[in-house]
Amino acid sequence: ILQDALEDELVFDKLHKGLDVIFSLLGGLQQQYIEAANLTEKGRVIVSFTTGIHKDYEGKNISLPLFSSVIEQAKKLGFKKMITELTGIYSQNAAKKRFQFKPLFEIRYKDFEYKGEKIFEKFPEGSNPTCILMERVL
Repeated sequence: ILQDALEDELVFDKLHKGLDVIFSLLGGLQQQYIEAANLTEKGRVIVSFTTGIHKDYEGKNISLPLFSSVIEQAKKLGFKKMITELTGIYSQNAAKKRFQFKPLFEIRYKDFEYKGEKIFEKFPEGSNPTCILMERVL
């Protein structure tokens, strides 16, 4: 899903329980970016909100070519920059190394608060302790 960074939040009719937490996490990082960049003009920064692969196609090495086509689509739409919030270590590394995205903001999952509660605090951090917002000039 691609969306102008200054558009209102996406609204889904049937939001899977628990996704509101993720949207809050991602939205907080996006708001940090908007404020730090003093972004006031639509049509300049596009958000790659989510890229997903249907379970029948997992493991078939299509996520990277798919994301490459997302970047090309953003360029065709005339945007100057793209941002994306990456939740997994694989996607974070691919964005930096393969697609030249620059990390700008991050939040440790253990520090994230939703409705006053640190809901990820009890989960083990493992190899991916943060969600990172990254930017790329198009």
